[in-house]
Amino acid sequence: MFCFDTVDSTNDEAKRRFRTGLKNTSLFVSDTQTNGRGRRGRSFYSPSATGIYLSLLYPLTEGQSGFLSFTSKAAVAVCRALNSVYSVSPKIKWVNDILLDGKKIAGILCEYVTDTESGGSAVVIGIGINLSTEIFPEAISDTAGSVGNRSVPREIITAAVAKELIMLLNDSGSSYLDEYRALSLVIGRHIAYERNGQVFTGKAVSIDSDAALVVLRDDGRTDVLNTGEITVRTA
Repeated sequence: MFCFDTVDSTNDEAKRRFRTGLKNTSLFVSDTQTNGRGRRGRSFYSPSATGIYLSLLYPLTEGQSGFLSFTSKAAVAVCRALNSVYSVSPKIKWVNDILLDGKKIAGILCEYVTDTESGGSAVVIGIGINLSTEIFPEAISDTAGSVGNRSVPREIITAAVAKELIMLLNDSGSSYLDEYRALSLVIGRHIAYERNGQVFTGKAVSIDSDAALVVLRDDGRTDVLNTGEITVRTA
């Protein structure tokens, strides 16, 4: 476990350490990030003392794959930990956002890293959770939220997330997907998404055995989304 007062990004630090010889499962935690990142290069607001910002470096063995599985397992781990520590009931917006009372309180960023010298590879699972953040940048002030709890030391929720995540990663089964589906706030909802530069709308009908989102489009066709972003429509 590596702890920092500040770092550019816990994901970037984990990748640097892997490329310079660290090959064990390792946890990186920082009080703040100067360049925290989300998917598609978006920044992740990481103020000091009000959130947890962690990355798990998880070396891969031959045959391990399934990028969606890492993200979906991380989402379940975060929801389990928040429920056990804070007695709240967050939901998952496919594929990597955790929401509470309609606001995004956590995000997940999974990235692969390889070491060209050793030929080894790993996945880095980054998790940011807003625990007691009250003021957000204007660009996200309408959509971001927090757990709203200062009473529990941050190391407690950090340990809970890490424990749940490692347990799920070490379990090769897929039973966790039933829990993922139960926590989903998109199944049964009308959504919009972009594919090949074109916007489609339809109903999210299920999450398959690969954690992909199955959508019945409004034109009657079925799409299986393995990546990308969706918007839940209100009408």
